[in-house]
Amino acid sequence: MNYNWRDRISLHDYQIEGTLAHPYESIQMGNGDMGASVNIFPHELKITLAKSDIWDARFEGKPEQDVLKHDDLISMMNEKKRDLHNVWRTGDPRTADYYVDRLVDMPQPHLDGPAPKRAGCIHLYHPGLSNTKVFTRVSLAEGILTTRFKFSRGELVINAFAEKNENCFWLNVESDGQTPWFAIIAEKEPDQANASIPMPVLETLSS
Repeated sequence: MNYNWRDRISLHDYQIEGTLAHPYESIQMGNGDMGASVNIFPHELKITLAKSDIWDARFEGKPEQDVLKHDDLISMMNEKKRDLHNVWRTGDPRTADYYVDRLVDMPQPHLDGPAPKRAGCIHLYHPGLSNTKVFTRVSLAEGILTTRFKFSRGELVINAFAEKNENCFWLNVESDGQTPWFAIIAEKEPDQANASIPMPVLETLSS
């Protein structure tokens, strides 16, 4: 039996005509460690990056002591030899193993707790207007997002993907026909706790 799973799964590719302006509508991509949230505007492709071990705890406390970490959850699962249940699932602290950010036997939680913190953002800007047509397709087989901004005499084509084995996010931009200028801007989220954290490495490859 000649079973071409790539052709079969491509029938279910995610296809969007128009913009995705709200964060809740964004396309989620990643490699299991680094994630990307993609929003599409008539004049911009915005890619917000995050990483599984970048968190922000905005309260006066001792995060290393108070915050329930991922390693703690793994240890608890090994001890209990079962899936863990948080309060949101059980609805009762007496039958739960942990709150979202702490163990059930820890003191009352702070008003503000740990939350994922974005690592940075990639913007691709161009002079598109509200009537600029845009089409996006996410290939499930390849894990590649392709966005096409259509202009009167050409189109701007952007391919984006997160590399599987490395924490690299790649953009390939092509101009088909006559298209306006575009600019790529990469920004790093400032880190007040450690200003010595290096800037991201940008590499430009041209064919």
